[in-house]
Amino acid sequence: MKFPAPFLFCADLDGALLPSKGGAVAPGGLDRTQSVLKEMRAAGIPIVFVSGRSPNSARQGAKTFRLPTPDWWICLSGTEVYDGQGRRNESWFARLGAPLNGPAIRQAFYGINGLTLQHGAHQSPYTISFLYTRPLDPMLLNELRGRLRNVREDLTLSHIEEERTGRTLIDIFPSHAGKTAAIHHLAAEADLPLTRVFFAGDDRSDVRALLSGLRGVLVGNASDAARAELQGLRRERPDAHIYVASQQYGDGVIEGLKLYRFAA
Repeated sequence: MKFPAPFLFCADLDGALLPSKGGAVAPGGLDRTQSVLKEMRAAGIPIVFVSGRSPNSARQGAKTFRLPTPDWWICLSGTEVYDGQGRRNESWFARLGAPLNGPAIRQAFYGINGLTLQHGAHQSPYTISFLYTRPLDPMLLNELRGRLRNVREDLTLSHIEEERTGRTLIDIFPSHAGKTAAIHHLAAEADLPLTRVFFAGDDRSDVRALLSGLRGVLVGNASDAARAELQGLRRERPDAHIYVASQQYGDGVIEGLKLYRFAA
């Protein structure tokens, strides 16, 4: 596969490059994904893996499926950025400012039945993660956001419902962080316009990044919630460049690369 002038390749790790829980990849799909990533590496295309996991867990997942080491990792809801050797991107961490007040946030959410902290690997100085045993209804969502504003105004509450279990994963992080901001930050460091940034995602947490001015692909195995969110927000961004692939996982990523002429 040939690649044109340099661009920034970004893709969600679980659900885009790698199969999500219970997902099945088409025969040869992982081999094709590994091959195209290695070809990008040989061509000097900077590679970014995006993951909600902790850095250690994300690295282990990529290693298990024999993916090449990327140039950059964006982890923990887009709050942490590291290079391929695990070194912090200091300019990114500098913009994050003061860490979250974890005890105050936990206290604000105290007493809500069915809401618990996720295990330690999901927590960081800039991310507080909770697990809710059911889908999150609008009234409770508004209550949580109201409680959060009482702690600090500039915080984002991101939530994803697991289609397989019905549980809701909740992440709290600074509003000036997140996947979109982290991808844009690395594009600026690489001195590349958003028209030269490719991003492939699969769930609701990816949609705003996909609509943020770059060249976005929602892979074919995307969740129903992601498709619904995309359809709703797309009306606000009729000029956005986003493509819904027919192929799943890595094959959908490759489909998007060819559509945007980032691969020939």
